[in-house]
Amino acid sequence: MTRIFFLVLFFVAAPVLAQEAPPVFGTGQVQVFDRAGLNRATFAVEVARTPAQQRRGLMFRQNLPKDQGMIFLYDRPQVLAMWMKNTFIALDMIFVRQDGTIARLHDRATPLSLDVISSHEEVIAVLEIGGGRAQELGIAPGDLVYFMEQ
Repeated sequence: MTRIFFLVLFFVAAPVLAQEAPPVFGTGQVQVFDRAGLNRATFAVEVARTPAQQRRGLMFRQNLPKDQGMIFLYDRPQVLAMWMKNTFIALDMIFVRQDGTIARLHDRATPLSLDVISSHEEVIAVLEIGGGRAQELGIAPGDLVYFMEQ
């Protein structure tokens, strides 16, 4: 009787346990400056610091306003790899070095793709914005990313 009860409880509870509640993100602002110090863009961002926040990222979003994005912040510089699993919108991924300069920009990552997108060098953050926005704004490697948490 005990075994049957445990099995019934397991099969009823397992789907609930498998679903992870969406994490709550902090907010901040990112400004991108060109090499001459001119402001190219300002974005209101959600902040992904924890592993749960970073796993979720912008998954399942149906849209992303032009002046918004998400910044993934890490404790130490490292080579980072991202993907677009369960992400329905195209994104530009901007990989940021510890000194705040843009190391690499991946333009228009393909929605739902499992292809790995690498920073190719150690970075401390990744800024994700709407696909094609970096090109529209002239954002390029070497530009400076400044983040302020709210």
